[in-house]
Amino acid sequence: MKKYVYWLIATLVVGLIPMLMRIIVYLFLSEEYTVRPVLISDVIVLGLVLSIATFNERHDLFGYPPKISDNSTTVSVLLIVLFSIMFILAVTNEVIQLFRQAVLWGVSIILDFVTLATCIVYIIYRNSFIKEKKPTPKEGQ
Repeated sequence: MKKYVYWLIATLVVGLIPMLMRIIVYLFLSEEYTVRPVLISDVIVLGLVLSIATFNERHDLFGYPPKISDNSTTVSVLLIVLFSIMFILAVTNEVIQLFRQAVLWGVSIILDFVTLATCIVYIIYRNSFIKEKKPTPKEGQ
């Protein structure tokens, strides 16, 4: 369980890098420069990193049986597509106001929570329900 928690924490830290860098720049710039402390795209990148990491680790770290692996692949790919669409909409919305900012923020945050919940469910499932591998007999016995 420990390695899964470390993986999740490391993934969250990597996903938070754009947001943390923006906050640092916001804190150190003078008032004459206008930098927002957090953008929608930063929130979307966090979810995208989580989804890609889950997609990448589904076999190596989580070691699911094929049926669960197929389901996790489908969910991860779906979330990656949704985050990509949200990123395009957020960047486009900075130039042309097509959508209300509150709607984009809300959907982005909801998708982030869904992605985080998905990661936690995968970790709990792996830790609780998958039987440990049987030890293989030593060669020559």
